[in-house]
Amino acid sequence: MHVALLTNTAWIDEELAILKHLIVGLIDERVRVTQVVPESIRESEFTPFVKHVKWNEVRTKSRLISRMLNRLHISQITPSLKPMGLDLIHALDGRMWHGAAYIARKLDLPLVLSASSFFDLETARSIRGRVDSERTVITAATLPLSAAIERAVHNKIPVQLVPTGIYRATQHEHHDPVGTSPSAIISGTGRLDSNYQALLQGIAEVVRIHPNIQFFFDGQGVDQHNIWQVAERLNLLPNISIIPRQVGHREILLRADILIHPQPLGRARSITLQAMARKIPILAHEDPWLDYLIPDQTAWVVAGDSISSQTWRNLLLRVIEQPKAVHTLGESSRNWVTTHRLASQQITRLAAIYRMLAPQTQNIKFPA
Repeated sequence: MHVALLTNTAWIDEELAILKHLIVGLIDERVRVTQVVPESIRESEFTPFVKHVKWNEVRTKSRLISRMLNRLHISQITPSLKPMGLDLIHALDGRMWHGAAYIARKLDLPLVLSASSFFDLETARSIRGRVDSERTVITAATLPLSAAIERAVHNKIPVQLVPTGIYRATQHEHHDPVGTSPSAIISGTGRLDSNYQALLQGIAEVVRIHPNIQFFFDGQGVDQHNIWQVAERLNLLPNISIIPRQVGHREILLRADILIHPQPLGRARSITLQAMARKIPILAHEDPWLDYLIPDQTAWVVAGDSISSQTWRNLLLRVIEQPKAVHTLGESSRNWVTTHRLASQQITRLAAIYRMLAPQTQNIKFPA
């Protein structure tokens, strides 16, 4: 079994660790992997013991233009893939689906398309008539997303639930109480809206009580000057920093004491699952697409239209001032994620899908 994994910079930036674990796990399942990566990715970020094919990714201010150009550019690597003896094409991000479908069609190969965002619904609608439904499977990272994609493709393409899995992180567990000088990561869209506004106002109230707390905004590659303007008005500049977006920077985020998702993003990301595994308390806006945000079991979830600065103030103070409650949440979230979201479960499901689509292929033969 020889599979090409197609990736782009945005997905690798979010999921670099998951990608490396996925490749190792697939090799353990006797699946040979070729990694298709953008030319801009540094060699040091590659998994060293698999083949790589580079493609010319374009990133412009217009998402539509970028997608159109990248669909063309990814298709141009088809001649490079043809002599490699591939058995299957797997696109790990919705933005790669159309390019992957073109390659699979030209090379007469089965196709796996992974969905992790509600943005993939429109792509699913547009691609349903362009793939061989008997040789294509869409995998969805959450149950709500799986159900929505089934409706989007009118059940014409098989959809299977394959949740993102993580490795146990015992060496990174948070054992010490958060204390009165914690660090918190704010991971949202990076664009100021009413959710960010309420959070920033809540932060200002907490800082007046605990002035040493620090907040780090996850840089999303967007202009965040509006956030800085609000922070300046609230006298928060000494307490706020931005971690620039770059490949692998998600690992830095997991060194924080608290993870905050201030908005419903509709996108499954492993950073939340990894935080659960490390017992990092998660404060999150409710999100109907993310079935792993379970109130009081995996996260403290804020819900409804009445979310205010007081809501965020109370949650942050709870983390700082109620260590027993934080410990209980950490234990609960870790138990849940290590039961329901292990990497081994994800890899087993993927390997089964590969073998269903390409049953006549041979596995890697390891030396005796």
